[in-house]
Amino acid sequence: MARRGDREPDALRDLAITSLLRESSVITVVLDSDMIVRWASPSAAAVGVAPVGRSVVELVHADDLDRVATTFAVNAIDGDQSSRLTNVVIPLRVVTPTRSVPFEATGRWVRTPDGDWYFVVALVDVTTRFATTEALRSIAESADDQSAVRVLVDACHTFNGIDGAQVIWWTAERERRTIGDLGTGADVVDNLVPGDGELGPLGTSVALGNCDWAHVFPVTSGGEMLGAFGFWGWGPPPEVAFLSVVVAPLIDLAALALTRGRAQASLAARANTDPLTGLANRRAFMNEFPVQHNESVAVMYIDLDRFKDINDFWGHAMGDRVLQLVGERLRHAVSKGDVVARLGGDEFAVLCRWIRPDSAPVIADRVLEALNRSYDIDGVRVPGGASVGIVVGTRRSAGPDLLDRADRALMQAKAEGKARLVVAAEVD
Repeated sequence: MARRGDREPDALRDLAITSLLRESSVITVVLDSDMIVRWASPSAAAVGVAPVGRSVVELVHADDLDRVATTFAVNAIDGDQSSRLTNVVIPLRVVTPTRSVPFEATGRWVRTPDGDWYFVVALVDVTTRFATTEALRSIAESADDQSAVRVLVDACHTFNGIDGAQVIWWTAERERRTIGDLGTGADVVDNLVPGDGELGPLGTSVALGNCDWAHVFPVTSGGEMLGAFGFWGWGPPPEVAFLSVVVAPLIDLAALALTRGRAQASLAARANTDPLTGLANRRAFMNEFPVQHNESVAVMYIDLDRFKDINDFWGHAMGDRVLQLVGERLRHAVSKGDVVARLGGDEFAVLCRWIRPDSAPVIADRVLEALNRSYDIDGVRVPGGASVGIVVGTRRSAGPDLLDRADRALMQAKAEGKARLVVAAEVD
């Protein structure tokens, strides 16, 4: 009678081999000398392919066949050797009913005791690496964060078991944006992210429509939560820890894309913003012209009166505070959609959009009244004063021409005694 200990090694070995072949992410297949699959490990079912009885020509992507044939050729069999290792790893794509799955393959020719030759191939699914590499390349070529996020959402569709994805993020100004398979509606954000917007390191599971599972992970950088990445699907829900490992490269790329997007937005803002007042600068103001539609606009050119005296008497720090307060008063004196800019020094400009010609002087008077009031700065009363030139035209006109006409009107106001308004002739 055989003892239990005599049987255990063989039984445990078979159990271990069976378990590895069934659960491994590596797919093992055995082909005969005609390149027909005679056996495949159960793990092949995970990628949606049933290879047994099919030829390599059917299973491998047409563009990869020549490379496979050259590397794993039948004529590579050496009759004097019982086994031969290929010593190379080649990339190839296996065709499934729904898509092509990227693998890295290596193999060995093996001869049975009966003298038959079989080719044993190990296929490693590199979908994650392939998807992240492609996504990284596309992100590098993307013009903005929205384009980069779309690339990442598309990359999710290559992952087995993930049927949809959505990225939600916040701009530096805390404006919420979202792109993905659920669209761009505000309800998407509310469905996927908790009301306080906080997510733990492993995120949270959420109920989403008729999906069998959905999970949202945080996208962070430097300890700051930039947004969230949601994934969902139908079928058995994956373990959260396993899912987090699978999608970790995409989450990291999302953090990279959103961080880069913020940096680009910051650079763009700096290039178009006056650093002292926070107003648009001359470049940003001139970029408003021209446009295709025939929008009626007014352009004001504003110059502070006796500003040099303020700098000379109270110092440049006080002068800077006055310039900042001028910016604030201008913003309050015009409509929300109008463009207020500091052109340089103590010169400012305002673009009033969609304006009736007869209302332009009324707005200019309001601006003049606001700037002619004195300023109370740290208990010091600093006199105000400004002159304004204004012209009415259309945004189809050249910006420099409108600004030049407003400037000439301003010079006339200065010549007439300052602290006054001059309206230039309307531009057709």
